Amino acid sequence: STFIEIFPQPAHTPPQSPVVFHIGLVVKNLQDTLHALRANGYALPANAFEKAAKLADDGTYYFMVQDPDGNFIELSQMTPDALEAKASKMLAKLAQSAKEH
Repeated sequence: STFIEIFPQPAHTPPQSPVVFHIGLVVKNLQDTLHALRANGYALPANAFEKAAKLADDGTYYFMVQDPDGNFIELSQMTPDALEAKASKMLAKLAQSAKEH
């Protein structure tokens, strides 16, 4: 399934900045993903694995990386209690209910 999260551009961002602050990708295992990035030559900060092991307030583990053009990419691992996981389950139930009626 696909989950798209949209955030407004921060108010303090200069007008010439890009409209998209970052994109987010949900990964199955964040630590494994970071190990794969490092194994393929992506330079990670020394504390990347420690930072990625901290549970965020929304119930996800995440880490920000940048692509070669400097765009931010959020890699997120959802837990069953993550706000996004709960929202996704709720939307799936609503969609199923709509199909049945």
